[in-house]
Amino acid sequence: MKAQASLQAGQYLLAEAAQKVVQKVAEAAPGSVDAPAWAIPVGAIVVTVALSASALLLKPGVEASEKMQARDKKKWNKYD
Repeated sequence: MKAQASLQAGQYLLAEAAQKVVQKVAEAAPGSVDAPAWAIPVGAIVVTVALSASALLLKPGVEASEKMQARDKKKWNKYD
């Protein structure tokens, strides 16, 4: 009985929180966002650094692949 009451109380709190979220969403005007002004520039910098790092990290693999292809060209590419 105690567990069921606890479960019902938890469900009530969850429903109440969901109702508050729905009310806030309904009150908000389309396009009204409270984002900090620095978010877009910082995001752009993070994306740029991540892309540059991935290119630098993949470069040794590309070079190794090209070296292997050149080494094995006569063995595997007989119809080129």
